[in-house]
Amino acid sequence: MTTAWNEISTRAARARRVTVAVGAVVGSVLALSACTGALSPVDTDPATAPPTSATNAANEPSVGDDEELFILDNDWSLTGGGDMLILLADSDATVLGTTTTTGDAWAHQGTAAALSFLEAVGRDDVTVAEGQRYPLINTAARMQSRADLYGGRNSWMGVFNPSEDDPGVTVAPDATAVTEPVNGWAQSLAAADSSAADYMIEQVQAFPGRVTIVTTGPLTNVAAAIRQDPNFAATAKGIVIGGGNIEQMSPEEADAGFNSSEGFNFRFDPEAAHIALTAEWNSLVAVGDVTDSVVLDDALLDRVRETTTPASELMARLAYVGFPIWDETTAAVAAHPELITRSIPLRMDVDLSEGPNYGAARVWADGDSPGLGEQLVTFVQAVDIDGVADTYVDATHTTT
Repeated sequence: MTTAWNEISTRAARARRVTVAVGAVVGSVLALSACTGALSPVDTDPATAPPTSATNAANEPSVGDDEELFILDNDWSLTGGGDMLILLADSDATVLGTTTTTGDAWAHQGTAAALSFLEAVGRDDVTVAEGQRYPLINTAARMQSRADLYGGRNSWMGVFNPSEDDPGVTVAPDATAVTEPVNGWAQSLAAADSSAADYMIEQVQAFPGRVTIVTTGPLTNVAAAIRQDPNFAATAKGIVIGGGNIEQMSPEEADAGFNSSEGFNFRFDPEAAHIALTAEWNSLVAVGDVTDSVVLDDALLDRVRETTTPASELMARLAYVGFPIWDETTAAVAAHPELITRSIPLRMDVDLSEGPNYGAARVWADGDSPGLGEQLVTFVQAVDIDGVADTYVDATHTTT
């Protein structure tokens, strides 16, 4: 698995991971039950298995009466965590937990990465709940066959990326195996017994009208929670989605080798995105194209390194210089809505037709959508770029 994850990390450094563009009218809602089920045990190879001593569930966080409450749902990988830092650094909020989903990495690998990350930054009060292993309908074969038919073979496909050594197999074929995280195995903190969907439902019911779900990966867990509890979305305070791009290519793109099939978070599990976008949320914010706005360049990384904390040291080790801080921008908007400088209300859904636009976002003016459950979305068009960068740097310095 080490070789596979080295390859997946290398491919990640070359691929662009935001959410796409145009599409056609959506189809009917597909059943969730096809891909649910109990998780298989972790790989028991001593070279790859996490230590058995990590058996302590997270402590319950202290929750104030007026605090914002967040759950981060993310496809945690070996190189992620900046989005979590930003939410943790918000002095007016409490992060209840994080749920892991499959996307950039398998959910099982993501769980190990999240536990390791939280221990590294000294947080034992954030629950980690493992989520869905597979997308609802999509598979590696389906994703790769679409690329063969319609182009985009070199686009980012997460765990469904074909191996560069053998394109006939995926880069990470074993959904249950885990590779040691960059900062080592978690030595104490263990994942919750409950699934991601169950955990989110429990927390939303415990704090009705107060919990904001922040998603920076595919929406499989959110769809599962909605299907399990029809009142889930309406009981939450809202959702901030890192996805929903309506530009196929960033307006600022300068690389002639750009990823021609953007929009991974929707494309990886389009049916889940459709379920999430047509649920009755009190507030739904889509942070799509603007997640490209802030690039982690050498100057920004130097600012991170100016103050030495466990978080700044870890983020310096994990950094991909030259790439946007996509997930961090989504988290910054969730924690600090004042960073939004321009937005527009619209209706949004996902193209589920089998064709070149499968998984693409589709938007309409309010009153002009098909009327098949499309919710009113606050679509973020611009953010305070300096403010997002400052928020990211401050988070690496203040979180302990």
